[in-house]
Amino acid sequence: MVLRPLIHIVCLLLLVGLFASCDSDPILGIKQDLCWFTPKGEALDNNGTVNGKILVLYRSSNFERGKYGNCELDGSITSGYRIEKNEPEYFPEEMYARSPEEIDTLIMIENKKGKYLDPMSVRKSLSRQGDVDVFSGITEISLIDYKSGNVIRKTRHENTIIPKTVSENRLRLDNSSARYEYVVEPSADELRTYLREISDKAKMPSSR
Repeated sequence: MVLRPLIHIVCLLLLVGLFASCDSDPILGIKQDLCWFTPKGEALDNNGTVNGKILVLYRSSNFERGKYGNCELDGSITSGYRIEKNEPEYFPEEMYARSPEEIDTLIMIENKKGKYLDPMSVRKSLSRQGDVDVFSGITEISLIDYKSGNVIRKTRHENTIIPKTVSENRLRLDNSSARYEYVVEPSADELRTYLREISDKAKMPSSR
C-alpha cells in the first residue's frame, strides 16, 4: 500500500520535469506559432540567400493550418527540438537560432500533393495491410525574412520516386474516396541538394 503513493509522486516529478524542459526552450515554446506561420508578403529576389541566424521548418503534405499535422523543426538536441536527432540535418549547428529573437531567416519547406502516380500496398499495422494511392510531391522552399515576414526567394521541385516503405503517420485518409493517400516526400539528401540552391552553407548530400 505504501508503494502506490510513491509511484504517484515519481510520475508527478517526471511530468514536471518534462514540462519544465519544454518551457526552458524558447524555440520549442513557439513551435505551434512557427508551424502555423504565414508570410505577410513577397519581395522576391532570384539572388536572395540565407542571412544571419536561421530556423528550418518542414511541413509534410498532411499538414493543415489549425491542426498539428506533420510539422517538424530542424535543429539540435541542445536546443530541445528535433529531439530524435543529435545534430541539425541541413545546416551547421552554429547557424541555428536558439531563441525567437535570434531568427533572421526562416526556411520553410512545404511538401504538397502533385500528380497521381500509382497505387501501392502499405502495411498500416502489424496485422493490417491495404492499398494506398500515391501522388508525386511538390517540394516548395520559401526563404523568408523573419523580421519583416516577407518571402524573398522560392524554389520548387517535384519528387516522383516511390519509396519501398512508408511510415503510417505519413498516410492521409481521403474522406471522399475512403482510401489512404501518400504524397512522395524528398529524402534528406534531396533536400540538402535543394537547399544548396539558396545557400552554399547547406550540408552536402552524403556520398553513396
